[in-house]
Amino acid sequence: MSVFQYALKVAMEYVVGAAPHYEKEELTKACEHLIRGVSSIPVNIPGTHYHKALKDSKKKACALLENIVSWRQLEKRPHGDILGILMDTQDEDGCKLTPNEIHDNVLTLLYLGHDTAAAALTWAVKYLTDNPKLLEDVTAEHETIRQKKTSQDETLMWSDIKDQMPLSIRVIKETLRIANIVEFCYREVVEDVEYKGYLFPKGWRILVAHSAVHSNSEYYTNPGEFNSSRFKIAPKPYTYTPFGNGAHVCLGRELANLELLIFLHHFTLNYRWESIGDTDGSEYAPIHVPKGGFPIAVRRRKSRSMTDGKG
Repeated sequence: MSVFQYALKVAMEYVVGAAPHYEKEELTKACEHLIRGVSSIPVNIPGTHYHKALKDSKKKACALLENIVSWRQLEKRPHGDILGILMDTQDEDGCKLTPNEIHDNVLTLLYLGHDTAAAALTWAVKYLTDNPKLLEDVTAEHETIRQKKTSQDETLMWSDIKDQMPLSIRVIKETLRIANIVEFCYREVVEDVEYKGYLFPKGWRILVAHSAVHSNSEYYTNPGEFNSSRFKIAPKPYTYTPFGNGAHVCLGRELANLELLIFLHHFTLNYRWESIGDTDGSEYAPIHVPKGGFPIAVRRRKSRSMTDGKG
């Protein structure tokens, strides 16, 4: 399983987790084709990946979603995933979302939670590969968490993530800062702004470059160097914006951070790996990823005993 398939499966559990296994598997396949198609050159004529994605893959995905919605309506019981929330949402007049609105929201969330999370996971693995001592320190942090459990299968709790992963949290923050998964966003100027002699009139659309801020030596010493310890001190406001900021901050921010930390916990504890391709450079496919996707050969790691701590 590729990291992109893993990210989509995780997103699928959060969005439509309480659904029959067959429908989820088929929806996952349809979304994979849809995501790849809409990420291709947007030429909407027969024969292109883009046209096929909109005509066939989206149609199939919407039909599967409608089946899941119908199944839930027959059950008449609440479901705690995002689809359940969308089905129950209503405005002040008591009007609920239409089927098309539910479909569009679900597919948008699956699309947004797929490539970005997968790219972030890939960059995190690459930076840990490039920094063996950091990898061992991160592993030690997670071994400490596991040794406090009564068994290796005991569930990872929110308190474990929030209070016992300070180094891993800094690694994730530095990964997102230096990799710049989403390099820019668009914003509308809500009032006239003058900046360094330039006037940006109200109503203009501007491009906010996160990468320019994250690589500014005024805010980050040696900005091109991966250094997780820099986040021992909170960055200045609006100098760390991998998810945007303000009222339009990314809605998936907390889910993305949670997914990254849980992945690091299990991956560093249970596996070791070596890169098997070009370790330098990057590309856009369609977002910023290591060149070639950073393929690795993975092997099972011999874990420490939970009782005696010996290797």
